[in-house]
Amino acid sequence: MTSLKGHSGRVTAIDMSANDKFLASVSDDRSMMLWPTKQFSSKDHRPSRGNVNYDHGAHLKWSPDGKAIVVHKETTRTMEVYKLTKKEGSDAYTFQAAFDFNICHDVDDDVVAMGMDAGGKFIMSCSGKKNDLALYDLKGNLLNKLDTFQMTTNFGSVSPCGKFVAACGFTPDVKVWSVKFTKAKEFDKIARAFELTGHTSGIYHFAWRNDSARMATVSKDGTWRVYDTHGDQHMGQDVVMPKVVNTGKIDADETSKVAISPDGQVLALSKGKDVKILCVDSGKVMQELSGIHSEPLTGLMFDAEGRWVITSGDKHIRVFHNVIGFRKALDDFEKKLAEATTEGHKERLLQQISELKTKLKSFQK
Repeated sequence: MTSLKGHSGRVTAIDMSANDKFLASVSDDRSMMLWPTKQFSSKDHRPSRGNVNYDHGAHLKWSPDGKAIVVHKETTRTMEVYKLTKKEGSDAYTFQAAFDFNICHDVDDDVVAMGMDAGGKFIMSCSGKKNDLALYDLKGNLLNKLDTFQMTTNFGSVSPCGKFVAACGFTPDVKVWSVKFTKAKEFDKIARAFELTGHTSGIYHFAWRNDSARMATVSKDGTWRVYDTHGDQHMGQDVVMPKVVNTGKIDADETSKVAISPDGQVLALSKGKDVKILCVDSGKVMQELSGIHSEPLTGLMFDAEGRWVITSGDKHIRVFHNVIGFRKALDDFEKKLAEATTEGHKERLLQQISELKTKLKSFQK
């Protein structure tokens, strides 16, 4: 669809705001940019630009309200919160450093991931060698630190619902913990929730669907898996019994990443500079995007509506139409049309089919 150009160094991380209106990015050139998604279809991209103070950002996350961005600064080993202010009479924003705090990991240990919960109650960081997963309140006070028991941790994240944190690495499973708060919204504890099992070797990366009801993994054993993680209520508690939706073979290495579409029907899997798009139901590779960056990917994600696959890897960010997702939706609507019994239902489906066909034709121009 488009390439977002403006950073002069490697883009290290990307994240989409909760309302899908802005994509944020940081680079090892110390810059931080805010890209309006409404400009993706235009050749004229006018991002707001700021600088990370005295360092560069290695990871970043939006605050749930879209008014701030939290940046992990790699060299100083701090988290810094930047508040966003719209410039009067324009669509541009300024970045103002509000405060920062030290992370609790050893100075010789790499931070492999950071996250923030959807309710804005805590920030997470995760280290690679010492296998520490830490939670902080929004003032930077340490709430809890636990051992991921991974020997080496490759990745960690906060679930989109904010109820769970998870980590993967050397062991052939993803370990997931629930984060408990009291009714007064005070931190209570972290408790083991469930594990994603079935791989026979370490897991490079995993991803949540945006409702936390599915998770996808990619492993050193050369396979990917999609799990149903929809929870049930039992004696007043959320209970998750993960079930494998599908699995398949994929060429993977330590650079591999995975993302799952909001409807859970499409997987994006990367290795190095390449991305493969798969249909979850059939397990088939439907599209291959080769050499889309000059360096291995640092970011891979879908937007919240499943319109785009977004990647970062070198100085640029690429935005691709989720063609496979639109085709899958078209097939589903056509099947529903054949089974529809009321005229009103048929009319709605015909309208949706027409809109999807028009959209797919526009991608071919």
